[in-house]
Amino acid sequence: MTRTEALQTIRRHAGDLLLIHFTKRTDGTHRRMVCIYNPEAAERQTFRFNPVARGLCPVWDVEKGARRFVNLDGVLSIRAMRRAMRRDDRPPIRRAAGDDWQSYQARVQDLF
Repeated sequence: MTRTEALQTIRRHAGDLLLIHFTKRTDGTHRRMVCIYNPEAAERQTFRFNPVARGLCPVWDVEKGARRFVNLDGVLSIRAMRRAMRRDDRPPIRRAAGDDWQSYQARVQDLF
């Protein structure tokens, strides 16, 4: 998937929950991220650099609860959630301290 195809796909599914598989450019490892792209927040953010010029797309990582960047050059696949989230919805998945990994993964897989 090219950089422009990945960016267009992410932007087309703005507000939806996305499952993105990509290769990290720092160490080349495979990464899986459940995230949401919000165009208003991405434009409103003030970065010290231009993320798109560097091949990055700012998203909200649902599992970590923080802003992250997706390496657009290393995107392997993008899956959108079946139903769109409204802007006022909170992310449906948060890993609680007592959750075991298998039950958490099962809840994530039920969404896709």
